[in-house]
Amino acid sequence: MGEPPAKRFCSGSKDTSYSLKKNLINPNEIRRALFSDVKEPVVFHGYLKPGEVSSERTSSWKCLEWDAKAWGKLFGEKDLNFRLGTRISCDDVLTAPQWETTCLKSTMSYERFLQWSDGNASCHTSCGQEVISSSHWAYFDYFYMKNLEHQDELKDFIDWGKFGFPGRGIQDSTLWIGTAGANTPCHIDTYGCNLVAQIQGKKRWILFPKSQSQYLSPTRIPYEESSIYSQVGFPHPCLITHPELCSTTPYVITLEPGDVLFVPNQWWHFVENLEFSISVNTWLELPSDDEERVKEALVMYQVGSLCHGVDSLDYVSSVFNPNMISVATMTSSDLLQLLACKVFQETNSVDEQADISDDFLCSNTVKYSNISGKKIFHDRNKSSYASSSSDTSHHLYTLNWSNLTWCIDHGVEKVPKISFDSYISLVLGSDIKSEYEKSVLHLKNEKDLILKKEQSENNEDRNVSFHHLKILIDSLSDYRVIDLIKKVIDEKLQNS
Repeated sequence: MGEPPAKRFCSGSKDTSYSLKKNLINPNEIRRALFSDVKEPVVFHGYLKPGEVSSERTSSWKCLEWDAKAWGKLFGEKDLNFRLGTRISCDDVLTAPQWETTCLKSTMSYERFLQWSDGNASCHTSCGQEVISSSHWAYFDYFYMKNLEHQDELKDFIDWGKFGFPGRGIQDSTLWIGTAGANTPCHIDTYGCNLVAQIQGKKRWILFPKSQSQYLSPTRIPYEESSIYSQVGFPHPCLITHPELCSTTPYVITLEPGDVLFVPNQWWHFVENLEFSISVNTWLELPSDDEERVKEALVMYQVGSLCHGVDSLDYVSSVFNPNMISVATMTSSDLLQLLACKVFQETNSVDEQADISDDFLCSNTVKYSNISGKKIFHDRNKSSYASSSSDTSHHLYTLNWSNLTWCIDHGVEKVPKISFDSYISLVLGSDIKSEYEKSVLHLKNEKDLILKKEQSENNEDRNVSFHHLKILIDSLSDYRVIDLIKKVIDEKLQNS
């Protein structure tokens, strides 16, 4: 059979035997399996090939045949918002992620973005700085495709029917376009699960199960509803600041055009473009989201309330992701109304929430929403998760996800699990790994010198104060605390 799948897929080379198979799984059975059987990330190969039929409903995904320039017809001359980050070299060691708060921002048309990425145009940030593509990457991310002005160009091209979700299309999908190096910090999505279709280019996913959270330094700063971030600086993390990373077993996969990745609920993931890349994803709702929605509302209320006692604007802006900063400016009354809206919104309509901004309201057909416009929108009339529906109440045939031969025959690949040391070798290459280790050692020596200097000067500066604020917010948003608060609220409601 050649190379084992773990080596083959981690290296990014393609095994065409997956994409050539015709024995694809029935969509209804995929849907049932995603919500019950599949506990680890898997990749579906060959399910989006134009013209291939796997059910009575055929979706073409013809956008797989577009080149990078063709995507410009979706945007025209409209300016798009890009996040710009610094490219890192192989021997760089990251003590923290490239947070959105530290990234540069720029607006440019899609055509100019392509010219800039090829080195043929200039790019100026919102603060007037000129950057070039050789030193920076750019990401147009988290864009809900329902906001496209030229949706007709994608009509019937985005259809998740082959995975058992025929009602999902462009209105339920999100677009990600970025250059090589563009990445999303490692995080957990507290709601739902995720299907990701790779349309163009290669994108590497590094995933960890929730059981390994203790090794990933979880934090709620920068705060964003329904996202818990890791303080680890992937893809080249510092083992001095995060020594417990060595105990992790990353799941690593490189997606190529036509691949679809399933990310189970609350799996950590860091995502990086290895080259110019276009992806489309959809978040799938779960019954457990109702519980998570209440917890997230409590976290938001606590973080917003805590910031009322912080005088420094620098501290407040450092606490929130830019898309969430409006929470810090809300009054106590507004925060309480927002909490009630998000917890009890099934019985409240927009008209009944007169005092809250439209950005914070849910329509009477929406069960919950993310304040930032991201993540999941759950229409009560179009439930996605598996239930007693007749089309998923029986097995069409036995699915043997643990059997390698069965997986290959049905175009399924379990994302391979590797040691952390193997991950470092994979990302850096064995020749560069030693240089990386030297950089880590150098960083340790520098850190020790800085620490001694701070201790000798008894430095009680902004960093110390912000560190205390961070500890407080993380403790208030700890799920053990949230579970206790929710339990008390539930008891009071039952006794009232």
